[in-house]
Amino acid sequence: MKAGTEPSPTADHEDQARRVPRWLVVLAALVLAGVVVGVIVCGYLARPGWIGVSGKKFWDYLELLIVPAALAFGVYWLNRRQDERERIAEEARRNRELDVENQRAQDEALQAYLDQVGQMLHDRQRPLRQSQEEDEERSLARAQTLTVLPRLDGRRKGTVVRFLYESRLIGGLKSLKGSKSMQRVGCIVNLRDADLTGTSLSGAVLNGVELRGTTLSNANLRGAALDTADLRGADLSGANLSRANLVGAALSGLGSTGLPLYPPVDRTRYADLSYANLKGAILVGADLTGAHLDRADLTGADLVHPRAGGPSEQERRLAEARGLILSREVTANLRLEIMAASLEGATMPDGQKYEDWLKSRGEDGENGGDVG
Repeated sequence: MKAGTEPSPTADHEDQARRVPRWLVVLAALVLAGVVVGVIVCGYLARPGWIGVSGKKFWDYLELLIVPAALAFGVYWLNRRQDERERIAEEARRNRELDVENQRAQDEALQAYLDQVGQMLHDRQRPLRQSQEEDEERSLARAQTLTVLPRLDGRRKGTVVRFLYESRLIGGLKSLKGSKSMQRVGCIVNLRDADLTGTSLSGAVLNGVELRGTTLSNANLRGAALDTADLRGADLSGANLSRANLVGAALSGLGSTGLPLYPPVDRTRYADLSYANLKGAILVGADLTGAHLDRADLTGADLVHPRAGGPSEQERRLAEARGLILSREVTANLRLEIMAASLEGATMPDGQKYEDWLKSRGEDGENGGDVG
């Protein structure tokens, strides 16, 4: 902590000088009360009726102690309340200082990271964009990215992702010269297993971005443009993807990287969209094979092609079993093979396995049988 934020010796001395008299008052009051009570009790026991005027007994004099005792207790209570207020104020001040220090540390870490990657991008001898997959420049850039992300809050994590995307380091799309068609940009900084929890990317343009195997739980991707984005194996549980454009996005299993990894990792994990907010999301052509959509909200989502009447009764039943939220306004044709792949081997709410649950309703798990 900086010297300017440390309490001065003079302030400490003044605090001590202000607190001591209160404790002395309380102590003196208690001692005085003890002496008076002791004298009365001892004297009364030795010579009953020895003190006071005629007709006055011990309890009469004891009433005289109520006022000083009440005063002593009042001083003590006020002192305790004052100490409590000072303690709360001190904790609030420390929390403010820690928050300011934390924000400053995050800003410094983010700036240092941007400077380091920026230097690698503009290195004349070995520019990062021209590096090959096995070059150490890519490994260094990945290591720096994975190191800085856990130290940042959601807003700053969003800044990192935008910087990498706009620098064409994590995929993207670019226009071909003399043509209206788009070409995918190769990924240079692999963000697999990156901690992007709570990342704020609302309204971000990230078409063609590669975020395979990243942790995007509780991320804010509301209204983001994610056309043809590679989100295979990503953890999007609890993420806000309402009104996001996910046309042609890959949200299926991660698959193998072909690289020997130690410790071993799950190479086949599927994208996790459980509890995700997908209201009004555009998922036309998106690959959702095996994706976990437990209790995801797909109200108004467009998965394939708009059609009148909303989903079929069988699609509704399958969705209900998975906790999906579907309404009459859903403009999606939920492909049964996707749902079946997601539910294979799952335990239904009544304790049955998915395959047994289908059979108990006279439905064919292979072809999705028609529901009359």
